[in-house]
Amino acid sequence: MNIGSYIKQLKDSYRHSDSKAVRIIYLVLHILVMLTAIRCLLRQNYENFALCILVLFLFLAPAFLADKLDLPIPPLFQ
Repeated sequence: MNIGSYIKQLKDSYRHSDSKAVRIIYLVLHILVMLTAIRCLLRQNYENFALCILVLFLFLAPAFLADKLDLPIPPLFQ
């Protein structure tokens, strides 16, 4: 599986979440991290930019683990 399929799986798990508030929180968190990454890149703060990229990859970790270990992970836990 590639990263694109993990992103799709993550989006699907968010869509099937019971609470609309949970989906909104995930969306806001992703947007804030991406905006922070852009800001760090523009200010040439490469260490914090790398941390933002790491956080974005960590957002994918539950979907990756769920796929590799065949574990259903509830969206709220993700």
